[in-house]
Amino acid sequence: ACDSYHQYKEDVNLIKDIGFNHYRFSISWSRVLPTGQDNVVSKAGLDFYHKLIDQLKANGIEPVVTLYHWDLPQPLQDLGGWANPLMADYFQRYAGVMFKEFGNKVKWWVTINEPLEVIGGYGEERYAPMLNQHGTADYLAAHTLLRAHAKAYRLYDSTFRATQKGKIGITLNAT
Repeated sequence: ACDSYHQYKEDVNLIKDIGFNHYRFSISWSRVLPTGQDNVVSKAGLDFYHKLIDQLKANGIEPVVTLYHWDLPQPLQDLGGWANPLMADYFQRYAGVMFKEFGNKVKWWVTINEPLEVIGGYGEERYAPMLNQHGTADYLAAHTLLRAHAKAYRLYDSTFRATQKGKIGITLNAT
């Protein structure tokens, strides 16, 4: 919803009134790790998501959390974004912070939303960052996104799944 950051309680009430029992939302990487690195964590950002998740759970709504839905922290974009192979490592560390922070409340994780569309921002001027470097940046971004998903998946599987008992996957688009 519009201004969900301030009106999340109203949003949750609307979700409940509709009768939904799951709600998919994205954690803004920039909101919780402003530099993109796991050594600078925003307590205010984490607190917001704790409040949202707690409100959902209190109303019988299961949170489905997407870790990346096209909002890359600017400092990481300045390093080349998804065309930089190191992004897979940064994403894995970010995912680890989220699993540790919210995993006792979240049982459904989505690593990356529609990676094909993200790639479009590197090979075309269709989406941010609009690099239009078809044949180079788009292929690098595709490879890095797949590696990022795999690293986050493996981290969850090896470190968190046994105790948190959640599920993790990726969301692909159908067009």
